[in-house]
Amino acid sequence: MDMWYHPEYIFDNATIVYVRRENDSETTKRIDEKCSQYREKFNANILPLSLNVVEMSSSDIRKAIANNEELTNFLSSEIINYIKINRLYLGN
Repeated sequence: MDMWYHPEYIFDNATIVYVRRENDSETTKRIDEKCSQYREKFNANILPLSLNVVEMSSSDIRKAIANNEELTNFLSSEIINYIKINRLYLGN
């Protein structure tokens, strides 16, 4: 994020929230180091967000839609409706 356009503005005007999709020590170390750097350099407010992780990729979503499978266990009804209305992931 420190390479983004005006990161100081972002860090000054927003609380940064992140979600982990994996839980390994090497990634934890890299995240902790970056958070420390951002806090020191930008006085950043950074918080972890704990969620139940759903292991489903966009490729999985495409396959499920192509196979007319139920997605309500993985996506909210709003997201499912958006995908249907905008005819996303239908392929050619």
